[in-house]
Amino acid sequence: MQAEFELVRVNDLWFDDGGIVIQAQNCLFRVSRAILAARSTVFKDLFCRPESQENCESLDGCPILRLPDCSAEVTVFFKAIFNSEFFEPYPARTDLDTIIGVLRLSHKYQIPYLRRRALVHLSSGYRSLPPVINDDSYLPKGGSWTHPSSATDLLRLVHLARQVSVLWILPPIFYALASDFALPEVVGNTLYQTLINEEDRNNFLQGAGIQSGMLLDSLRFLYEPPTVAGCTGRENSCAIERLRALEKMRVWFAGRGHGADPLHLWTPDEWAPLMVVCSVCFEVILRGYVQGRQAIWNRLPEMYGLPEWAELEQMRDVALG
Repeated sequence: MQAEFELVRVNDLWFDDGGIVIQAQNCLFRVSRAILAARSTVFKDLFCRPESQENCESLDGCPILRLPDCSAEVTVFFKAIFNSEFFEPYPARTDLDTIIGVLRLSHKYQIPYLRRRALVHLSSGYRSLPPVINDDSYLPKGGSWTHPSSATDLLRLVHLARQVSVLWILPPIFYALASDFALPEVVGNTLYQTLINEEDRNNFLQGAGIQSGMLLDSLRFLYEPPTVAGCTGRENSCAIERLRALEKMRVWFAGRGHGADPLHLWTPDEWAPLMVVCSVCFEVILRGYVQGRQAIWNRLPEMYGLPEWAELEQMRDVALG
């Protein structure tokens, strides 16, 4: 067998009793033909094609089937099939690369149980409900994997979501791209230019602009209403404290760097100075804060050209069964 690069056997996935050798890039896997055919109708059809039987190359007496997929993704995909301890159901811990590889290929090769397992893992990292008052993250606490910290990994997820129709994870991903990174860093990324479709690129730019404009709106609870009916503070002390808090945020806003994170512009630590206002004013402030945060969250899908949350949640529920 001729090759332009050195072929490498993946030891963990080279079984002496395997009946088929799979090649992905320069990696070779010797696995059970029967198990693959039983799990995947796509593989079953591939094995039954006449062209796969006639004049095919072989290695160690096994026919060779070449796949056009990334070898790293094929590795985790086959491990999930042939090693029951490798990709256990949620809430077992896993990682982003494994989820992406298993989900993409279980979708492509039509292995429903594995696709659903990967979807549950992926979805555990994203919420559809807004963060609660004392939660400083738009990500849930019970995820089975560590959320990516790079724009590249987030863009990989955007591409995956479109490939396998997992639209419900896109609003928080687009939000993270606009809040955690400078716009040139995102649009200048090679994956943004090569993998993200034109519609999503346009929607991201539009949504990021809206998200940036929400920064000051997210502090509206500090200055509206100008006066609170029933305030028991002396000599406008409550209004003064609200304005002090607003000025502090204005100074920060003027010196901020990149990113627009209206959901977390006001952090849990910022509440301490407002504890001196009267109970009536504090209740009004808190209610305004919660309502404002809810309004921002509700708008996320629309901002980025996606269906509203109710429709996205329905898609998720159907996919997860």
